[in-house]
Amino acid sequence: MGRFASLGGMPPGLSSPRRFALLVSVLMVAVGCTTLGTSEPSTTPPDATANAARRAKIADVQRVIAGNLNPTPLPQPTATQPPVCASALWWYEARDHVGESRVIQGPVARVRSGPTGSVWLEIGQPYPDPTGLPVLVKASEGAQLTGRTICVDGRIATIDGSPSIDARGAERIVVVN
Repeated sequence: MGRFASLGGMPPGLSSPRRFALLVSVLMVAVGCTTLGTSEPSTTPPDATANAARRAKIADVQRVIAGNLNPTPLPQPTATQPPVCASALWWYEARDHVGESRVIQGPVARVRSGPTGSVWLEIGQPYPDPTGLPVLVKASEGAQLTGRTICVDGRIATIDGSPSIDARGAERIVVVN
């Protein structure tokens, strides 16, 4: 029984290695449950921090009630690049120019089949998004334009309340990139 026989509270049927393992386990749990004093004490108690935040909010409310309003700064407008093609409009501006013959620039979002040997180039946004601009072209002209930015010259008309262009002629389309 040796060195561990003097420890009180040990079960009498345990061998020395088992008693040693039990003792080490108890010591590890005891050390793990105690604080080692390595953490730094908080310089500001949590109640003081909460009170300071609460006082700041109350001061803001009182300032607003008193009529001392700080205007919200407006963000600076983002500069829009002009279209590359001469005298062109961006595709989203076509809605404001229905009935006019204009050059429109924009990215081809998708190509879908149209009536009898033609395709619709969906400029800007794909159908059924009403903000997109469908452009009718010959099927041979539209197949390779998906993902490209183009300029289209044509008369802006409306179909079901949305602007569109009938540009069935290769001289009316310029590929920008």
